[in-house]
Amino acid sequence: MGILTSILNKWRLKRAKGSKKNLVLKGSCYFTNKVVLGNNVYLEEVKFKGQGNIIIGNNVKINSKTIFISDIHNYKTGNAIPYDSTYIIKDIIVEDNVWIGDRSIILMGVRLGKGSIIMPGSVVVKDVPPKTIVAGHPAQEIGKVNG
Repeated sequence: MGILTSILNKWRLKRAKGSKKNLVLKGSCYFTNKVVLGNNVYLEEVKFKGQGNIIIGNNVKINSKTIFISDIHNYKTGNAIPYDSTYIIKDIIVEDNVWIGDRSIILMGVRLGKGSIIMPGSVVVKDVPPKTIVAGHPAQEIGKVNG
């Protein structure tokens, strides 16, 4: 990681909340003031977007180019088509011991259960139960985690 990237990450990280103990940042990461980070979190070129809370548990690994989106333009009750300046906002919760593969997208209102695995390139649009492996777009269960 270059010196400039390291400096930018430190500045951007000030927006995030939580303990941030044993936090590893690789590449450029983007945070909002609604991000809460647990202990032992690994982030590689991760982008957190939106006005909803994004809560990351302990012992979580989030690989390269993953994006969390916690809001969208209001396409349901907005006054302008296809959307107006209001938003639909929902939190995202990542429980402990979750691994998220490269280039995944985690959308608003989703809870990733304890010990779940999100395979690379997945688009997660609904909750993932604990110890479940999902893949695809939209992400579907492909297996269970042993142990």
